[in-house]
Amino acid sequence: MKQNTKIALFVLLLLWASLTAFSQTLQGPASRSNKRPDVIFGGVVNGKAVTLPKPAYPEDARRAKLSGVVKAKVLIDETGKVTSAETVEGLENVSLRQSAETAALGAVFSPTTLSGQPVKVSGIIVYNFAAVTNEERVKVLGVSTMLYMARTFPGDPEFAADLTGGAAWFPAFADELRGLAAFKDASTAARAAAVDKVIVSVRARLTESEKWQFDIGQAWFEVIGPIKAAANANDPAGVDEADIKLKLSNLRQLTLSAPPDFPLDVLQKLKGFAALADQKDLFSEENKHTFMSKFEDIIEAISPGSTK
Repeated sequence: MKQNTKIALFVLLLLWASLTAFSQTLQGPASRSNKRPDVIFGGVVNGKAVTLPKPAYPEDARRAKLSGVVKAKVLIDETGKVTSAETVEGLENVSLRQSAETAALGAVFSPTTLSGQPVKVSGIIVYNFAAVTNEERVKVLGVSTMLYMARTFPGDPEFAADLTGGAAWFPAFADELRGLAAFKDASTAARAAAVDKVIVSVRARLTESEKWQFDIGQAWFEVIGPIKAAANANDPAGVDEADIKLKLSNLRQLTLSAPPDFPLDVLQKLKGFAALADQKDLFSEENKHTFMSKFEDIIEAISPGSTK
């Protein structure tokens, strides 16, 4: 009897062990499937960003006219902050990739939750880099120079056609520039007043960086304006060298506060031109070539091939 009890107890223990193992086998996968993952994959997350900074377009990439996609893999923590970013696909340019990673680290997302609990998200941010020419990047300087040229020579018919076409060249300021549509038919005084009005309205719409460009355009033209006036009058002796040097000094001072988004190569050419403030006998026969060469350097940096 006791032997039978031991056997029965042994069998029950085996059955219990088997049932326990079987139960764990059944419950194990379910338990594992219900466990909250540490990180979930969110795919392309551009559209989910609360803040998505635009990456800078590096100078070497601009000079090489590189365009294309760079993909950055990011890890977003439970608060929505990007804690790591690494480029994984796209253009091989080192500067573009670094720019993409820097921008990605500044992105902010709404927290992601799973079963009511915040989780980390791994995702991809896609950046499309498009080549931007210096002509595009210094358009505000171009608008400023055009307007101050027209303001200085309101009676010159050459600028009438230029200004009426300005709305097409600078669509961002089309509304303001359309006000000059009748420029060629107005009196000299009316032309000057019309340009003054446009200068005020355009400048009021600019960012701080763009206002600097606008001021550079004015300072640059204040140097070349008197020279053009003397050339129009066929009077080279009518140029006040001391005044030109003072205006070159003003231009040089402005170049010292250039915003970081202004093209570096154009800035260097502007500085080289402004440095002529230290040149002795600026308009002597031997120095005229230097003056014109440095002026053309600026134009060439803005629009390569235009001075050829």
